[in-house]
Amino acid sequence: MSNFAYVIKMLREERHMTQEEFADFLGTSKQNISRYERGEVVPKISTAFEIAKKLGVSLSYLNGNDESEDAPAEELPVRQQRERMDAIFSALSEADRDRLLDYAEILLRAQEAKGDPHK
Repeated sequence: MSNFAYVIKMLREERHMTQEEFADFLGTSKQNISRYERGEVVPKISTAFEIAKKLGVSLSYLNGNDESEDAPAEELPVRQQRERMDAIFSALSEADRDRLLDYAEILLRAQEAKGDPHK
């Protein structure tokens, strides 16, 4: 069984979902879920990215190669947000990246001014 097959099945079972429910949740067919879990098929990278996004995990985790699987659960959402931010940032033009960084700095200064401890 491939890492992807193992992880996709584990994630479905953790959610106490049937293959059909899981397929509906992911926007695919029960047959695809069955093929994924048996290791017969691995989705295209774009499909895997969408699956990972819907499941709230990284592509690395979905492929069974997560280098930080021992990270505390509360750190997982932050890592996922960073991965998402990195993907968005990479897709922007240089000018838009500069604007995004300027906006992030404004948000950070406002947060610091409020004394918000979430850094």
